[in-house]
Amino acid sequence: MPSVISTLHTFDTVYSADSVEWCPHPPYQHLFVCGTYQLADGEESLTSGNSGTTTRKGRIMLFSYDPQHDSLAHKQTIDTPAILDQKWHPKTAQLAVVTASGELQLYAVREDTQQLSHVESLRI
Repeated sequence: MPSVISTLHTFDTVYSADSVEWCPHPPYQHLFVCGTYQLADGEESLTSGNSGTTTRKGRIMLFSYDPQHDSLAHKQTIDTPAILDQKWHPKTAQLAVVTASGELQLYAVREDTQQLSHVESLRI
């Protein structure tokens, strides 16, 4: 018997979505992030302030999904340079993000708000 795939929810990310990662760490397995990437000609750069150059901008969008009630909630948006990749740490609720500006950014889920908090950035 063939499986049927159907859309449960949609959300307009505005920029092109290029990475989706579910948090593997209990008790945050209901959280996932969507990273976005957008090329914008002639707009002001998020990092350098230069105009007239191609800017790669992005967002980290945090969502919560409740399968019992089939509800999707957008919890947070963080504007960043374009997201190239992101991965959750397998044993802690920390997210590593690599951006088009050559940064490795580290975020952690705050227990009180269940939102991402910036921990550290490293230029690579």
